[in-house]
Amino acid sequence: MTGALDGVKVIELGTMAAVPGGTAILAEWGAEVIKVEDPDGGDPARTLNVIADFAGKGQVGPLWEQANRNKRSVTIDFRNQEGRDVLLKLTGQADVFVTSTRYAGLKRSGLAYDDLRAVNDRIIYCHLSGYGREGEDAWRPGYDALCYWSRSGLADSLAGPGEPPIPQRPALGDHTTSIAIAAGVCSALYARERTGKGQEINASLFHTGLWVTSMDQVTAAISQKDVPKVSNRTVRNPMANYYKTNDAYIAILSLQMDRFWQRFCVAVGRPDLLENPRYGTRELQMEHAQELADIFQGEFIKRNTWDWAEPLDKADIRWGAIQTTLQATQDQQAWANGYFHKLEHPEVGSVDLVTAPIQFSDTPGLISSPSPDLGQHTEEVLLEAGYSWDEMIALKDAGVIL
Repeated sequence: MTGALDGVKVIELGTMAAVPGGTAILAEWGAEVIKVEDPDGGDPARTLNVIADFAGKGQVGPLWEQANRNKRSVTIDFRNQEGRDVLLKLTGQADVFVTSTRYAGLKRSGLAYDDLRAVNDRIIYCHLSGYGREGEDAWRPGYDALCYWSRSGLADSLAGPGEPPIPQRPALGDHTTSIAIAAGVCSALYARERTGKGQEINASLFHTGLWVTSMDQVTAAISQKDVPKVSNRTVRNPMANYYKTNDAYIAILSLQMDRFWQRFCVAVGRPDLLENPRYGTRELQMEHAQELADIFQGEFIKRNTWDWAEPLDKADIRWGAIQTTLQATQDQQAWANGYFHKLEHPEVGSVDLVTAPIQFSDTPGLISSPSPDLGQHTEEVLLEAGYSWDEMIALKDAGVIL
């Protein structure tokens, strides 16, 4: 057994990032993932945000490469009966079917759960929607910036007081949701081992956004008030804040004020504050939080970020370096733990990809191949499924496959 999901076959009918990201995780864990694409251009992610001259060698799409490594690409026009029959035959031999196609379209195409269960009653059918399968907005197309980021309240709550909502970074909600998709599929597979039955599972970008913000959601629901917006100028705990250092920024997170107050003041070189009755209690520290934050800012600016490591670590203060994205890709802590993988790409050379966010001791994940060309594996997969060369030629002549 080379991976935790070795022997599991997955059919993916998804585009962009959430479903492809979820199946990329499954593929890294050992599953065989067959990506079904429209012969007319395939997944739009292939051409999204492409770096045109990567390393002076050619073009590469970061989203495409990150979410589609380890997969095989098959082109099928399932809008006609012949193509639908091909897809149903592949699904009949699979364990999992994952899609982000809107459910009304799946019903019209004969690819809803009941249709697939009729040819394979052990199938795990995972459907991703924008806003969920029920309710008046179930029909709406969704992107993570709309469903996960905006409607959940994230865009508004992360903005500072009096500031407009802030935009989302690309695929942030998609890749968060992809973890839920992978977890749901694995749980359904485990249930099937015990019951012998497949089932339908549903995920939505909106639901993931609510889960990510669930502390704020529950607080707002109980209080019937929006949670207060904050910035580093409105903190109530000066030991839970961001401070500018001589060369960057540093994050301090000491939530238990009584526990950390004395050691924090000593670590930042202001033991005199311990003798000041103005800050003598937790309540007074909160009352004068901004005043204290200004004092601490005057100390943090005196050193570079990593020069603060020794005194803060010695005092057991919880802190973190605030890095740029480029700095994060070069972080030796990430590389030491295998959080990045250097993949040799046949066209552009070395590409650094982020690995799946779970690691196994006995069945380690593996990134073994780059994202496929459009329809690269159509003949290979259909031969494995039992099609003859004559049948495939007929399908090509009919425009069903490339």
